[in-house]
Amino acid sequence: MRKICLAILMGCFSLSLFAQPTFPVNGVGDERATTFAFTHATIVKDPQNSLQNATMLVRNGKIIAIGTNVNVPADAIVTDCSGKTIYPSFIDIYSDYGMAAQSQGAGGLGRGFGAAQLTSNQKGAYGWNQAIKADVNASASFVSDETKAKGLRDQGFGAVLTHQRDGIARGTGTFVSLSGKKENLSILKEKASAHYSFSKGSSTQSYPSSMMGSIALLRQTHIDAKWYRNNTEREGINLSLLAWNNTNSCLRFLKQTTNGMRCAQTVSVMNLVYNTSSKRAEMNTSVHRSWLPQVLPSLFHSTTPWPWTWKTPMMPGLYHSQT
Repeated sequence: MRKICLAILMGCFSLSLFAQPTFPVNGVGDERATTFAFTHATIVKDPQNSLQNATMLVRNGKIIAIGTNVNVPADAIVTDCSGKTIYPSFIDIYSDYGMAAQSQGAGGLGRGFGAAQLTSNQKGAYGWNQAIKADVNASASFVSDETKAKGLRDQGFGAVLTHQRDGIARGTGTFVSLSGKKENLSILKEKASAHYSFSKGSSTQSYPSSMMGSIALLRQTHIDAKWYRNNTEREGINLSLLAWNNTNSCLRFLKQTTNGMRCAQTVSVMNLVYNTSSKRAEMNTSVHRSWLPQVLPSLFHSTTPWPWTWKTPMMPGLYHSQT
């Protein structure tokens, strides 16, 4: 009996000896925890509150303490920030950072513009139209890019909500930091949003071939997904609709279009957030007058000191102030 117990203990000990990180480093790894202390800084908590002569501690890439009475560990790397200000970074909530570029599909109509493709060429238990890419997860294809990340950091951004800009249903977006670190350390939230548009993107299927067809496909898929939720056994596995229904708890965005009334109606029916990423001065008044949730880009004035005041380029007369 003692021999058996000893063998079990030795086996457990061996497992602990041979355990290794799931993301090994080629070469000499440095597992030391590093603490940074930024002292004597003005730290902006929000537009109304700032801390003077404050300290911020960062350990392993995460803020662990902020205040005017913070004890600095003996092993911390200290940076004197006298005369400098630390403030929260911007977050770009509509980005394709780290995503591969997608080609535009031809989608022949059989009318001299190429052979018609009436059915989806996607293999597997997916929906009937390949422009519905609800099963796409941005986290699965995200690739960290330090060059692009640095460019965004230089503009004041610290994180982005990124997604694959392809298809009428574009799948889920992932929330990532712009640290430039490996993907496993950059992804903050794997599935943070769902994205939709009226453009079929890289789909080569003939339908839809018009704005009206795109709207019809999007809204019909929304209805189909609601029906499918209660009829899974009867219908069998539909990976596209399963993925669609799994995003109901996510923040869901509809990419802008020039047809504001159709956008407003779709946003209302599907409970989406209308995303206006254009910097053009003309904005659909039908969307604004609908009082539906919207995402608007902002132009910050480089000559305006904190607290910032900005205006949306869509509505030149409307200013938002953080004072």
